[in-house]
Amino acid sequence: MPRTQKIFLFVLLFFIVTLFATPVRVARDVYSVGSGLNNARTIVRDSGGFLYVVYSGYDGAHYQIYIARSTDDGSTWEPTWATITSTATDNNRASMAIDSFDTLHIVWRGDISTGNDADLMYTRYPNPSITTICTYTGYPGAHCPSLAVGPDNDLHVVYSGCPSGWRIRYLHMNRATYTWDPPEDVGSLTPSRWPSVEVDASNVPHVIYRNNYGGHYRAAHRMKTATGWEGYNGENHDTLDVFAPAGTSLEYSSVFIDSLENIHAIWQFMAAFATNPDTVRYRKYDAGLSSWLLPVEAIFGNGAADAHVNYSGDVVVDNAGDVYVLYHDNDSVFCKVSEDGGATFTIDTVLVNDYQARFPNARGSKFPSFNRVDYPCIDYVYTWADPDSPVVSLMFDRYCIVPVIEETTEVCAHFGEPAESSYTSCEDQNITAYIGCCEWGTMVKITSTDSTVEYFDSTTMSWQNALYLDPTPWGTYWVHLDTDSCNWVWSEYPATSSHGDWFRVLVNSDCETIDTAFIRIQVDNQGTLYGNGTYIDTTHGNPGGGSTGWRTLHEFDLTPYFHGEVDTLEIMGFNAGGIAGMLFELYVICSSPCCGEIDSLSIDFTINGVHYGVTDGEIIWDGDSTLVFTPIPPDTFRDGDTIIACVENAVDTCGGVLDSVVCVEFFVDLSPPVIWDIVPPPDTIITDTLPNISFHLFDSITGVDTSSIVFTVEALPESPTVVWDGASWLVEWTPASAFSRGDTVDICVTVTDTTDYCPDNRLDTCWQIYIKPCVPVDVWVDCPLPCYSFTSCSTQQMIFGINDTTGTGIDTMRVFFDVEIFRGGALFDSYTVSEPSDSLFFTIFGALDSLYATVRGNWADGDSVIINMDSVFTIDGCKTEP
Repeated sequence: MPRTQKIFLFVLLFFIVTLFATPVRVARDVYSVGSGLNNARTIVRDSGGFLYVVYSGYDGAHYQIYIARSTDDGSTWEPTWATITSTATDNNRASMAIDSFDTLHIVWRGDISTGNDADLMYTRYPNPSITTICTYTGYPGAHCPSLAVGPDNDLHVVYSGCPSGWRIRYLHMNRATYTWDPPEDVGSLTPSRWPSVEVDASNVPHVIYRNNYGGHYRAAHRMKTATGWEGYNGENHDTLDVFAPAGTSLEYSSVFIDSLENIHAIWQFMAAFATNPDTVRYRKYDAGLSSWLLPVEAIFGNGAADAHVNYSGDVVVDNAGDVYVLYHDNDSVFCKVSEDGGATFTIDTVLVNDYQARFPNARGSKFPSFNRVDYPCIDYVYTWADPDSPVVSLMFDRYCIVPVIEETTEVCAHFGEPAESSYTSCEDQNITAYIGCCEWGTMVKITSTDSTVEYFDSTTMSWQNALYLDPTPWGTYWVHLDTDSCNWVWSEYPATSSHGDWFRVLVNSDCETIDTAFIRIQVDNQGTLYGNGTYIDTTHGNPGGGSTGWRTLHEFDLTPYFHGEVDTLEIMGFNAGGIAGMLFELYVICSSPCCGEIDSLSIDFTINGVHYGVTDGEIIWDGDSTLVFTPIPPDTFRDGDTIIACVENAVDTCGGVLDSVVCVEFFVDLSPPVIWDIVPPPDTIITDTLPNISFHLFDSITGVDTSSIVFTVEALPESPTVVWDGASWLVEWTPASAFSRGDTVDICVTVTDTTDYCPDNRLDTCWQIYIKPCVPVDVWVDCPLPCYSFTSCSTQQMIFGINDTTGTGIDTMRVFFDVEIFRGGALFDSYTVSEPSDSLFFTIFGALDSLYATVRGNWADGDSVIINMDSVFTIDGCKTEP
């Protein structure tokens, strides 16, 4: 009997990785804060998965607004996929949002006439039409706009300044009419700035901004209600401290609303006005508790004025509730992560550590749904002071929290047969699943500070210990790894051969077998890898900057080249300047045997949702790792079925459970291809001895295997033409020589479909066509009679009667008469009469199947005339020779 019990248990361990081995350059020569301030979002994803970044780039005279696009998930970018402005003034500080129709909406600081570069501009893409939604009348103009889309696709913009004065203002656009409502003041105090806007599921905009309460800069929250702009529970943040103690100050606020309507706010905190900031701080509004939670979390900083804190960055929340806070100091870009919804921040990692990165800005919004942040990764951009040129570049990267199976026990499953999305022609198709312990082992990590690193000295032809130096004075050129222990390895006496400078790493992993091995590496300037003497292909591109080599990080798979115990990795780093260096992290994960066996009674196997266990007759379990399911009549598969087979659960005797449900989908095709529209139709009688034979073939599930077509005529293989006409396969053939009248022609076709399992379904069919036989016509002489008679008419006619008993009809263009004239006893003249003329005309009775043919001429006195009918043809080509 089918079993319905399911067991769900997951044991997960989390660690951090960066998805790309190297950040990807989006554009060069951008505005210094081109990746965005606070949560003025600059990067979005559309419904098809394409990524877009809006930025301000230099055209040689002014900064213009551009949109970059990536169609391969951020691996490559079209920097100027769309040009939004091309004015003779500067355009900068853009913010972009996307609606559910995949329309991009952009606001930015621009200029319409006054030369101030501080008007608030708006456009959409595609079909851009730039409008000015606020005109500058006094300092500071449109300062730091932030844009969001609501659940109804309406637009919500907040900004400080424009038309004048440091006051936070709000604008709403009706998406259906593309009209802007009059601007509203969010708060009453000045100077206020750095507003960030998000919209909740009730279509209520929420704004976090820097307020000026009590002579100090505070963080304020307001939302738009029926009575105006206020905080939760009627709070007035013009007269109430919510985020910071009295006497303190702050800048650069940012906000994000998660799927549970919780509000996440960050800001840069200063212990006193006009001092250096000491921390980046975070606070959460818990929608379930209807309260701003305490304590306020210090994300980064030492609690005192710290010259290193420079900018707070951004905050986003993924769809699993993990909170990501991005920020930077004077050295690096960081990300701190909370996996419990903002209660604690247990993960803190360096994203970019090269002294050049600033202003991280993450992708994500509550609306539309396809732009939400997907666990476990976030997309982000930042600006980077390119060491190879005097300009700032815009960079893209992705950061992930990756779930990894814990190194205890874990059950894994996969299907062997049939394959995913395959086809079978067996109603009793076997389904084979393999269920067993996931093999995971200990991980060995070696960095470029390990004493196992050696370099080859070509002067002594021996391996020498490498010299470890700090990355100065060249350190600002390189993208560093995530660990402080990784420094450059320099050869004090570099090799002088043409092969460059060789390094060797002896990897003593103590692995009996290798599960996974990989390296993240940076070499000055060119790199070549050899694993145990085998060349490793390292020819992929270098999108992150640098010269001609590996001044950016690259990641290479070493698994095929390592065998365990002690492995040798050789690295060539060539530098014509005489000094070679490298930076790397090398990981080796050992394979380890399983500790237990699968509990067969725990196996839950389903077919289209129907549960089976090993006690059911359809299941055969070999007692170790192989499960075979075979349907039993009357529950065998039917033609056209879609089958989804899943291993829902399995537990081993060490307590390991299936890591996730594993399924395979395949399709059942029990029918052969079909044939139709046969020309000439089977069993028909035709008169054409060179007929064009054609028909159509089609298979609605797997398709026709055209290479399997066998076409025979009279048991002889022939080669027809086979073409796809847009709906089916058209097969055509014309014989090289004519058939004979009266032939019976046998035609046969064999063709199969293209199933992946069991014999292909085979169409094997024959039919006949008949070539109509010839029947002689009746011919007689009607006048003059008898033969050898005499006439006195010089134009005496001779009349022949012709009758086609089949009713086909006489071809009057092919009735042939021989005329012989004897004069003086000798042949005087002879000729043939065949076409209707004065010498031959026809009198027709019926439809050309019965007629008289009259032959005449101008005869001379004494002529003896003999007129013979030579032959006559019917319309279908049959010949009679009387």
